[in-house]
Amino acid sequence: MPLGGRRCHLPPYKNQRALRASLAAYARDAVEEVRSAVEQSESLPTLTYHRFEFHLPHGMNGLHEPRPNWFVVLRRLSSRIEALPSYAKARDALAAQPRIRSRRPVGHGIMTTPLRSEQVLFDLPCAVLGYHTSARLDETRLEAACDRLLELLSGTADAIIATAPLIDFDSDLESLELSEHLRIDRLSEDELHRLGRDWWSGALAFSEFGAVIPRYAMRYRWGESEGVGQYSAVLTHRSQDEPPRTHTRRLLQALRLFQRGSVSMPLLLFRHHPWHPERLGQSAHLLGTGTPLGGEAYSLPAGLTKQFQAFWQELGREFPLLSPRGELSLRRFGLALERRLPEDSIVDFAIAIEAAMRRDPIERSPKLAKRAAALVSEHEQHDQELENQCLEIFQMRNRLLHEGVGQIRAALAKDDTVSDVLVRAADTTRIILRSAFLRGELRALHAGREAGR
Repeated sequence: MPLGGRRCHLPPYKNQRALRASLAAYARDAVEEVRSAVEQSESLPTLTYHRFEFHLPHGMNGLHEPRPNWFVVLRRLSSRIEALPSYAKARDALAAQPRIRSRRPVGHGIMTTPLRSEQVLFDLPCAVLGYHTSARLDETRLEAACDRLLELLSGTADAIIATAPLIDFDSDLESLELSEHLRIDRLSEDELHRLGRDWWSGALAFSEFGAVIPRYAMRYRWGESEGVGQYSAVLTHRSQDEPPRTHTRRLLQALRLFQRGSVSMPLLLFRHHPWHPERLGQSAHLLGTGTPLGGEAYSLPAGLTKQFQAFWQELGREFPLLSPRGELSLRRFGLALERRLPEDSIVDFAIAIEAAMRRDPIERSPKLAKRAAALVSEHEQHDQELENQCLEIFQMRNRLLHEGVGQIRAALAKDDTVSDVLVRAADTTRIILRSAFLRGELRALHAGREAGR
């Protein structure tokens, strides 16, 4: 089922069948024209197709394959394509559609694109040919392309698909649906190519993300009715709280609260739904999230999906009710996982716990640790050990402030490795925040009263 939870319902035009027939006939003729030209040509314009071979547990080889650039081929054949009788029929049929006549751009908010019949007629055979190595007619791709184009012409399909690649995330699932508009999907080979083309071999080739190719991504279907103006009254006026950023950020927070594992979300990529020509590439926003603490990758096998879906549903009820200190505790926990320096992580873990547990400005650390242990014990089997671990975080933070970075690193090196201390601190903070979140301890006061009615 497509993202959004509804099957494709095509517009009830009286001439819909005729429009579809004219588009399909033109696409077949155009592909045949390309095939004929290719057979007579000694060389073709090519593009570099980025393909990735994955090896367990987390190895990867990147391969570059030359494949025909069908868009350039079609442009070179433009005079022959436009001379086809089926081209004129398809162009006239498109020009009669209200969506084309109105000249209203596709999309909304941060991404709008003009819709012209001439451009659509070159994009259609490109969609049919895809990244194939030969000019062959694929009837399945043809039917799918016509479906997407007719849905676009209905005038109601102005949604944008926001895709957030997940770094260091692994699963044995093809897809995990979390709501009508939000899901986690395995990236297809073509999507991985687009990442290689637009980002991992381009702007981010020499960054920390260049060495890690994601296999999964979050997807959020952003409808026009969910514009920034509507959300700003509920959330904030900041640009990072646009719906795609808000929902993907919350899902990342939920993944990190659910269990241990390294997972990050460096990019948001935007594409039109349901029709997005390859020539447009991908519009992207850098989110600025770093790579979490080293160690094991984040794994969400099929056996844990029902637990995570239930966990996500519980958190979904709490996210809109978060108080400022609740937002602060989750944000600091995320920052702690992304810090480069261990001392910065320790400070952020301490702030996250204090923001979640403190009731009075003058409360001292031992009281906060006892409150955290008592809160967790109602949900999970923990004893004095969690209180001691919480105190250890506070003590390390205090020593950083009073003794300096060098002293605390030396002390850590005597008894434990720095990475072990950070993983233990992350686990302790995760358990405390998860319990506080699910018990409604992080709600705003007015939200608590509303929820209790």
